[in-house]
Amino acid sequence: MDRINFIDKSILIEQENAYVFNEKEVVYRERQLVCVANRDIEENAILKLNDIDFKMITSGTNCINDCTELIGKKTLITVKRMFLLKK
Repeated sequence: MDRINFIDKSILIEQENAYVFNEKEVVYRERQLVCVANRDIEENAILKLNDIDFKMITSGTNCINDCTELIGKKTLITVKRMFLLKK
């Protein structure tokens, strides 16, 4: 009976509390790797794989996670080093 009570109190979680995160868990969950320029890139340059790195950020609206989307694309503006690459 002690083992069943331990499982019930320590391991099993009520359904409404199953997906509740504390503040630190929310911050950790929102982190993501996004594509950034690893050097200054001039306007109208064609992006190559060696122009792109990844950076961990907390949130990235419209940021790109898959650098293959960028390879061969032309820059519309001058891009500074560590600039978040967006669609």
